[in-house]
Amino acid sequence: MMTNRPSLQHAKPQSGFTLIEIMVGMVIALIGVVVMMNVYSNFENQKRTTTGAGDAQNNGAVALFMIQRDIEQAGYGITTPALMGCSLDLRTGVTLPLLAPVVINPSTAVVPAGDANTDTLLVFYGNPNGQTDGHLITTAGPTGASTATQWDVATPSSFVVNDLVITTPFPRPSPCSLAVDTVMGVNSTTVITSTGQPAANFPKSTNVGTLFNLGNSVNGNMYHVAAYAIRNGDLTMCDYVANNCGDPAQVANSAVWMSIGNNIVSMKAQYGRDDSTVNPSPMNGIVNLFDKTTPAATAGCEWARIESVRLALVARNTQPNKSAVTLAAPVWFGSVGAAPAGILPGNVADPIDLTGTNASLLSGTSWANYRYKVFQTTIPLRNIVMKGVPSGC
Repeated sequence: MMTNRPSLQHAKPQSGFTLIEIMVGMVIALIGVVVMMNVYSNFENQKRTTTGAGDAQNNGAVALFMIQRDIEQAGYGITTPALMGCSLDLRTGVTLPLLAPVVINPSTAVVPAGDANTDTLLVFYGNPNGQTDGHLITTAGPTGASTATQWDVATPSSFVVNDLVITTPFPRPSPCSLAVDTVMGVNSTTVITSTGQPAANFPKSTNVGTLFNLGNSVNGNMYHVAAYAIRNGDLTMCDYVANNCGDPAQVANSAVWMSIGNNIVSMKAQYGRDDSTVNPSPMNGIVNLFDKTTPAATAGCEWARIESVRLALVARNTQPNKSAVTLAAPVWFGSVGAAPAGILPGNVADPIDLTGTNASLLSGTSWANYRYKVFQTTIPLRNIVMKGVPSGC
């Protein structure tokens, strides 16, 4: 009797990886991950640096354009030495000690100091109807014992109600204290203002003063007073027409001191002057000195000799590096004085100093861990230049 018995077959060995092969594969994979992460990290750092540099480039260019536009218009309507250097009451409680196209580093009571080692600026220009040199007051008509509010001028049609004006007597008073006034009425011969001026300054005779038009308060085409300062690493601007920019309690108020350029960490400015020491009177309108010396309030002709402003803004990359990448502060036109060729003799050296920015940086970094871009230009005060040489200067 035969029985069916299953045949015995040798089982095939199981296919797969040995433990050693698996470990080798894991090591190769880990090396690949490390390489990829290193490449990604380098790429990301490069991308952040490139992006940060692009942001700094854009911020600096836009900020320079905005401030340059204001300075180019500076002085419009107030370029006569009879006005420049006087104090000016803009409104009750707000006074500019110096009326001038551009003032570098005005009193901190006017423009509170910005970040350490940075300059501040005050820019003024009007928006007058008619001639910018003012309108000759032939006679003044006092309405009371102490004030005059009626001004006979040759061209009263150049004024309308709500124009803002400055009335200055001839000769220029000392001290010269002026005020912004408002036109309340105009007829065929006379302009009538609101608050009036001391009648003693305008005797009942001919050619007693000048009436300057600063623009109209209703339609918004009026004078412009802008204060600029670097605050917390940003370029900020305050509109003096709307705010009391000299109020230290408002320095941190972003609605008063508005940021117009992020990561602008330094501003440097110098007057370009036809210096009276280098070039005694009469002035010839050629810039022969750059410095930061603000003329005295009584020196109307010295204000007229300031014919340009050279300016530098320093923009910072937003991304710090682990190690120092900026080993020396950047330089600008004004970093050196009277040494190199092409630099006018007698210039005052005014180097950029970024050490004051450390307080606002990330912990463990300093200004040297960042990259910087300098934007600089020389801006002609065209309203001064076009005026030519004022009489007596």
